[in-house]
Amino acid sequence: ANDYMVYIIDQRDHGKSPHTDSFSYPILAEDLYEFMNANWLHHARVIGHSMGGKTAMQFSVDYEDMVDQLVVVDIAPVDYKPGHTDIFDALFAVDIEKVQSRKEVEATLSEFI
Repeated sequence: ANDYMVYIIDQRDHGKSPHTDSFSYPILAEDLYEFMNANWLHHARVIGHSMGGKTAMQFSVDYEDMVDQLVVVDIAPVDYKPGHTDIFDALFAVDIEKVQSRKEVEATLSEFI
């Protein structure tokens, strides 16, 4: 950061960024393109970690003339099998409006996990 201008971007649906109904790597790459254009960044060294790495790879394919260098950390350009479906099913099964105690939540979760 001493020699470069560094931007750390929360992608849509993460952190304090807008939450939307649309989510895909081409959309995330377009978001990055719009950010760069809005900030007069016509090319950059792009670094992405995990999901950001897949976004960075997509961006480098869609907007290759804007990427001087690409660094991808902790992710590969492959499809990953879903690994947390049972956990998400359990979390979505909890009716937050009706539960009165942690014990009730644990009982619902234990049906799935």
